[in-house]
Amino acid sequence: MVLRRILVIGAGGLGCELLKDLALLGFGNIEVIDMDTIDVSNLNRQFLFRMKDVGQPKAVVAASRIQERVEGCTVVPHFGRIEDKPAEFYRGFHIIVLGLDSVEARAWINETACSFLEHDEEGNVDLSTVKPLVDGGTEGFKGHARVILPGITPCFACTMWLFPPQTKFPLCESRASLFADSLSRSDDPIPNFPSPRHAGGDAQDARALHRVGPPDQVAQGQRDGGV
Repeated sequence: MVLRRILVIGAGGLGCELLKDLALLGFGNIEVIDMDTIDVSNLNRQFLFRMKDVGQPKAVVAASRIQERVEGCTVVPHFGRIEDKPAEFYRGFHIIVLGLDSVEARAWINETACSFLEHDEEGNVDLSTVKPLVDGGTEGFKGHARVILPGITPCFACTMWLFPPQTKFPLCESRASLFADSLSRSDDPIPNFPSPRHAGGDAQDARALHRVGPPDQVAQGQRDGGV
């Protein structure tokens, strides 16, 4: 697992949990991309951040905190939009894990992963070109996680009709100010990582990664009814 290149897209509520879980599972070669900076309203649930980090890029701070806490884990941050990276950037990863709220952004990375697919003369998918995606999301107190294998399983775009209308939940911001004062009193290193249950589907995302092997093995498992 140390040699597998993992890309986490998003370093917010989902992304913080994903980075922690992946590092503790033994993935030692992780990169993270996020376009946002840290806001006070993030501090009550995005546990890698502190008051002193407000205004700093989420990806940069999250990568630094994980490396401080998990020996032997390298996390490379990218501060910017996913659309600004060339397709070859994404082609270089073994697995892409999504910690995104935006349906549009998830659809974009799904389209990018699908563009890598190649087929043989008989029209069969070349399994070496399959780029596994682990997609997860939360809405209110609900969450989900799933593994998408472009060309083998239904892709994100194929199942977008299953998503309910998006609703904004003010719960994440409503108590942010209550946490800000207590967080500002301590810049100590993170004493303990929170439970994987902290954010809806992230623990499932991490466990799903353990089940993602080479695409040929996964495809065989699906044909046998195992995945």
